[in-house]
Amino acid sequence: SAVLRFHEGNADSDCAGTTDAGGQLFCSDDHMCVGAIPDYKLCKVSVPADGKIPKGALVIGGLFRTSGANDVNDHTFRQAADLAAIDFNTNYNVAHVVCDTAGDAAQAARAYNVVIDRFGAKVIVGPDTSDEVFAVAKEVVKRGVPIISPSATNPGITDLMDDGLVWRTAASDNLQSKVLATLPLSSSSKIDIIFVGDSTYASGLKDAFVSNFVSLGGTVNASLSFNGGDTAAMNSAVAAASSDAPAYALLLADFDAPPLMAAAAKATGLAMTQFLMTDSAKKPSLWGQ
Repeated sequence: SAVLRFHEGNADSDCAGTTDAGGQLFCSDDHMCVGAIPDYKLCKVSVPADGKIPKGALVIGGLFRTSGANDVNDHTFRQAADLAAIDFNTNYNVAHVVCDTAGDAAQAARAYNVVIDRFGAKVIVGPDTSDEVFAVAKEVVKRGVPIISPSATNPGITDLMDDGLVWRTAASDNLQSKVLATLPLSSSSKIDIIFVGDSTYASGLKDAFVSNFVSLGGTVNASLSFNGGDTAAMNSAVAAASSDAPAYALLLADFDAPPLMAAAAKATGLAMTQFLMTDSAKKPSLWGQ
């Protein structure tokens, strides 16, 4: 190894095949074939448009889901942040560096460190999901660079031991759940909940809803969960709710919202059920199905 150059490749095309899990292989900047997106590919300068950070610029990082198997992404968040950076640049020297989290908590935490170490970010916008925020928050305390999420709503974020460095613009689900709890016409109405159990967003909102609904005298007939991306478990939960034929069904999911709504809409026993949904229903792909 002292006399031979040990390179597995110089480009992604040199890393033929996939990982054992079926994912794509990438060529890292030290010429090794790896299963995760290499650090040097995670982030790139979005503003200025020439991709170069001006001398002395305040670097703002952006942790957004700009790729992934699901068609739900954060391009609107990224574009809004770009617009703000462009506007700032009329009077200030600002650069916006966008990092792709792919909706993955571990990758979001890695991207947080990359945008600091490689680009010198001093403040960061994002990530958008509660799961990602919890993962990044552990790094925030170590590094001291603040983040502000545009949409993370899990109530637990409020009580994070974060040295005052983790912020968000969306209200906690403790507020949203109070509104949700008043939507059924009567607290005696039969209601089932279908939610993503391994999502801190969905599970947190479910707990907050149940607490508020019960305080109003209501009773949840069934609480059915499935793990994100598990189609079989999702269909099983929908089938259980269908056999129950509730007057109301509360559907709590983020990236799984479109397939969950599609499955629920086809369930015979839910034909007369009124569906209650949350901010996850904003996704255009939900109505496309």
